[in-house]
Amino acid sequence: MNLDTSNTYSLFYNSIKFENDSLYAKNPTFEQKLKKKRFDQNLNYVIEKKLTFNEQIFYNNFSNVKLKVQDNESIKWVLSNEFKIISNMKCQKAETDYKGRKWTAWFTSLYNINDGPYKFYGLPGLIVSISDSHNHHSFNLIE
Repeated sequence: MNLDTSNTYSLFYNSIKFENDSLYAKNPTFEQKLKKKRFDQNLNYVIEKKLTFNEQIFYNNFSNVKLKVQDNESIKWVLSNEFKIISNMKCQKAETDYKGRKWTAWFTSLYNINDGPYKFYGLPGLIVSISDSHNHHSFNLIE
């Protein structure tokens, strides 16, 4: 997954799907279709965040239906005094209850970016790791 952010606007999307769509748009031959990379169809969604307006829009396709779901719920974070190093970055711990799950996030203030993966944002730095309390869902910065 990719997170493209400007700190006021961001997109979270499947990079392989984007590459495949770009290849197909450029050269929609049968041979190109066979060369497409495979990806998890559950990761077909796009999340657009308008951070200054506290607005998120979730886009997905279900069968032949295009879904667009707007969500303006803000995330209430509880900051901790716990720190650890992740990928050579000093990160601080934060926790929240969001959409029925307890989440633990680690963020760094090395960058002036108050964003993160999926629908998560609003911390005083970039979220580099976040997971739910049962480890059913987790996101980790790779590069």
